[in-house]
Amino acid sequence: MTTTTLMSPVDVLLLAGEIGSRTLHIGALLVFGPSPDGTDTFAADAYRAALDATSAQSALMAQPVLSFATAGLPTWQPAERILMDRHLRRLALPSPGGDDELFALVARLHETRLDRSRPMWEGYLIEGLAGGRFALYGKIHHATLDGMSGIRMIEQSMDPDPQRRGMPLLLTPDEPEPTSDHRSRNPLRLVRDGISGAVAAADIVRHTAIGALDWLGKGVTTESTALPLSAPRTVFDGKVGPDRAFVGKSWPKKRLRAIQRATGATGNEVTLAMCAGALRSYLSAQGELPSKSLIALVPVAQRRREEAIGGNEFGLALCTLGTDLADPRARLDRIRHSMADAKRRVRAMGSSASMLASVPSLLPNVARILPLGELLPPSYNVVISNVPGPKSPLYWNGAELRHMYPLSIVFDGTGLNITICHYADRLDFGFLANPESVPELERFTDETETALGDLERIQEVRST
Repeated sequence: MTTTTLMSPVDVLLLAGEIGSRTLHIGALLVFGPSPDGTDTFAADAYRAALDATSAQSALMAQPVLSFATAGLPTWQPAERILMDRHLRRLALPSPGGDDELFALVARLHETRLDRSRPMWEGYLIEGLAGGRFALYGKIHHATLDGMSGIRMIEQSMDPDPQRRGMPLLLTPDEPEPTSDHRSRNPLRLVRDGISGAVAAADIVRHTAIGALDWLGKGVTTESTALPLSAPRTVFDGKVGPDRAFVGKSWPKKRLRAIQRATGATGNEVTLAMCAGALRSYLSAQGELPSKSLIALVPVAQRRREEAIGGNEFGLALCTLGTDLADPRARLDRIRHSMADAKRRVRAMGSSASMLASVPSLLPNVARILPLGELLPPSYNVVISNVPGPKSPLYWNGAELRHMYPLSIVFDGTGLNITICHYADRLDFGFLANPESVPELERFTDETETALGDLERIQEVRST
């Protein structure tokens, strides 16, 4: 983002959605192996060098601006320079720090809002992990970019070559910053952009109306299509406080691929089935499993991973999870039919129209923030996202990136968010929750492993 640009309606909504203690940033926890040379100052030296930088990747330079200079229109404007010590900090766990301590620290860091007076991101170098490991946790406002763009930005900051050295701390500018161009801030140009956007909006509204009618028609004829206000009430759907709980966990891709071969399902559908099985078991153990199936809100990417360079390009789908079904195969089949219908509709409408058509789905959950908002039945119970990541292992100055745990958003009406990053030969799950909505989050992750085992037993599936 090298010039002043008009904010999209999605960006404006994401910025406006932060009310009170609610936060709308996303993040990632990167866990690295020990330094290749065995020195204790490896990460610290890179941190001190990073503090001298005054620019970064373009997405990290963008800041929201609303002023007379922008004709009163909300825009993204690149910062001329950044003070790195305002964005990048260094922390340490009492050595030797374990994963539980790391996840607890990251949960606390994920609770606080980002400062809007500067580019909206923060990074933390975390040392003291057992075995000489270190970690980087970063968060950035969702209005700035989506998860796919964030993972792509991380990928571009590292290298598949373990021998490469001299790499800065994930802050390399992706292109030279241009000299100041006052024409880029011309209010008349921004107004013209706004008019062009309004013309394009007419086409979006048309696609939205067609898609909504198709959605309602399908909902009358099939149980796989989830409609707004049709989700059961669960412990996940109430108001959330500022506290967060986070757990990261990984599974080998080969286990899921064996299930895919045996059932014909996609990787996304298998991960949804894993989560569905965990939800069923977790709620059953508490005596709180509804007789009606839970529904997931599932972002659907509208571009390839290689094209994700910033902004938000995704649609939203409601998926029936089949948690009312005891048989894992029947549950997977329900998910497959539901996602096939939802993806067809999202792709036919496009991301903007899909987002607009999803507003009736989002409002009942978001309305939990209001005094009487809980009187409305929810439209979904959990958010589950799949984010494609690097297909090969990555290194930073020879240190191996072992895990890419994603963190997303919990909000009123959405007390549990599960985001999955596909990295190398594994799937890194990031479980983020409101502790009051999901007590004992670690037990929920254990149920996810049990659910995967149930799926592996379908037709004698083996992971070999």
